[in-house]
Amino acid sequence: MKFYYLLHTMLAQKGANAVKILSVSVGLLVSCIIFSSLAYIYSYDTFYKDYKNLYAVQTTYDFGGKVDGPTIGSNWILSGAIAEELPDDVIASGMLRMFERQLKCGEKMIETDVALSDSMIFETTGLKLISGYPRKDLAVADVIYLSRSLAREFFGDEDPIGKTIKIDDVTLTVKGLYEDIPENVTRVGYKGIISYPTYRALDVRDPMDIHAFGRTDVFIRRLPGSKIAPEVITSKLNEIQQRLSPDEDSQMKLTFSVIRVDKIFLSHDRTKRTATVMWVLGLSLLLLTTLNYSLITIASLSRRAKAIGVHKCSGASGLNVISMFLSETLLILAISFIVMLALVFAFQPLLDSIPQFSVERMLSPHWLWVIGAVLLFFFLVGGILPGILFSKIPVTQVFRRFTDRNGAWKKSLLFIQLTGVSFIGGILVMLSTQYREVMTHDMGFDLKNKAIFGMYMSEMKPEVMESALKSLPYVKSVCTVSGMPMSGKSQRIFYSSDGKIALTCSYVAYSPGFMEMMKFHLLEGRYPDNISEVVVNETFCKRMNFGDSIVGRKVDNDHLTIVGVVKDYAQWGFMEEIEPAMIQPSSASNAQWLVELAEPSDKNYEKFVTFLEEKFPAEKLYPRSSNDIMDRFYMELKSNRDSSLIAAVALVMIALMGLIGFTRDEVERRRKEIAIRKVNGATAGTVISMMCGDLLKISIPAVIIGLAFAWYLGQMLIEVFTVKVQHLPVYMLLAGMVILAAVMLCVVLVSRRVANENPVTQLKSE
Repeated sequence: MKFYYLLHTMLAQKGANAVKILSVSVGLLVSCIIFSSLAYIYSYDTFYKDYKNLYAVQTTYDFGGKVDGPTIGSNWILSGAIAEELPDDVIASGMLRMFERQLKCGEKMIETDVALSDSMIFETTGLKLISGYPRKDLAVADVIYLSRSLAREFFGDEDPIGKTIKIDDVTLTVKGLYEDIPENVTRVGYKGIISYPTYRALDVRDPMDIHAFGRTDVFIRRLPGSKIAPEVITSKLNEIQQRLSPDEDSQMKLTFSVIRVDKIFLSHDRTKRTATVMWVLGLSLLLLTTLNYSLITIASLSRRAKAIGVHKCSGASGLNVISMFLSETLLILAISFIVMLALVFAFQPLLDSIPQFSVERMLSPHWLWVIGAVLLFFFLVGGILPGILFSKIPVTQVFRRFTDRNGAWKKSLLFIQLTGVSFIGGILVMLSTQYREVMTHDMGFDLKNKAIFGMYMSEMKPEVMESALKSLPYVKSVCTVSGMPMSGKSQRIFYSSDGKIALTCSYVAYSPGFMEMMKFHLLEGRYPDNISEVVVNETFCKRMNFGDSIVGRKVDNDHLTIVGVVKDYAQWGFMEEIEPAMIQPSSASNAQWLVELAEPSDKNYEKFVTFLEEKFPAEKLYPRSSNDIMDRFYMELKSNRDSSLIAAVALVMIALMGLIGFTRDEVERRRKEIAIRKVNGATAGTVISMMCGDLLKISIPAVIIGLAFAWYLGQMLIEVFTVKVQHLPVYMLLAGMVILAAVMLCVVLVSRRVANENPVTQLKSE
């Protein structure tokens, strides 16, 4: 009977409920997307068994005062040394990652990432072992352990143990299997683990060489029962380093520290900023979706008061009324959830393109708790808040027309909604304008219409590649470069007369044509003609205290002559300060090839990639366009902008529905007042102006507060950039004006019909 009455009540308000369902579906969908992405971010590196006792070693590099790090990676020799130093407290292991190696078994060849590791890797990291005896197997050469998926690719359902696989013509015997490493790990999800002694056969530099820093990941596990603090482990690591390679023996000072593995990804500044944006967007959207639902429900107070009074006359208590609204909310939520799932499957390709998000993952049993938490919050808040207000309606409302005395509730909810819209809109404006600024700001060189690829492992003669590229009609020029700005960082160190580091600078080596192709801004002198001549940037001159006399100066023990000065350029984008820079011709074959394409560059780039694939199918060239390079640099900013755009679109839609519901209820509640005003001579325009004026009293403070919060958070998000968007306050002001204009337009459209009605007709209905 209760369900029948509930259904009948909802059908009687099918228009309002359709609005509720649509707004709730969109709001909850975007909320679930954001919170699922957040849950995925916070789950990084929790795959390892007992991960709270597993640490990774970080290294901080000090080049004569220029500090870089801390970054994951150190020297393999530390793993054995720390285990010997603290045998009762820790075990340790090292791992050298080898990317995209070709593994062969008969005619089958698979290219994948593998790792070189020692016999303690499974005990230390907690990787899930399926079969094998790592302590024995990985202590000898020519042994490999395979992940479950790679073993299945090679051998199907057959037992792989004892079978052989080749890598670089070295035959490896499969001695064990382990579970696949998931995507949410900071370090690469390698599919094969090769025993450490095999490095000699693979022609790999000994990872335990004391000078081979940064190539190896070192993991340290605190043993059960041990209370040793991470600070003690850090101190011991630095003591070991000083014994093995004292600071006075090197121009580069190394400092080690440890970090718990599940904190690695979250320690990155980029991750922190992204998580902050997502928390703000997710909480704002979920809260405003819930409050919008409450606003639309509360806006029907004057129409439903008599029905609530009848319930109370029939013996319903306040709790019965609240439970009725909870049931109504549950039914709305169930229908909205079905609509939400329909939207998910309808737009799955688009949703899967969102960073850190996957539809399949969100709907998997392991992650359903995220959706459940979002729905539970909406159900409790969205059902209880209107229920409490309706439960306070007196029984006397059965006998007279209800006068809404709870307008403050509706106005407060509308105020919160408009504040949220202004906040998200302000964030979107700041991120969008900043993204446009960094993408269009002068970098000091021209990267437009360029393509880059590498020949790092190729044995092909450079002349063959150069001839092939120059034969293409859409290729304007070709050169090679090492330390390419925005693509390949390279450093050069200059020493003073006493042997100490005087200057560390960004270094570029190039073949003929590079300077002309990149169009550096030459301030003084000329471009170099031979390898003994260089150009430097303005910051180089300032750091070396050259004064006004620059061209003709000798550097590097008089081996190099400065023949020109270029304007400071962004070596590594607008997220790092300008460094001293030197650009020098090179007679050697450089690491990267730089190609300038004719217009239309997008179509010609597609032709170029196709040409490389067809002409050189055996080579690993990895071409990238200039757009790809820029997108990679500002991926975080673009991702945050896109997330804000999605949240803003959803929030505007939700707030618009709430605003329409609020305005309709206000017009309905004030019909008699409007009629009397019209009888006394008020025009339709006067009535509409009155309604707009009342809404502006709510809207203007809400917009100001929302934009103020957006400005505060937005400044934190863009402070990492060395260039900032100009005239940002003007853009924020325009955003506020657009929001206010949209509110006024909505009010005009909703109130126009009542304002134009015959007042006699309105008074007759009273």
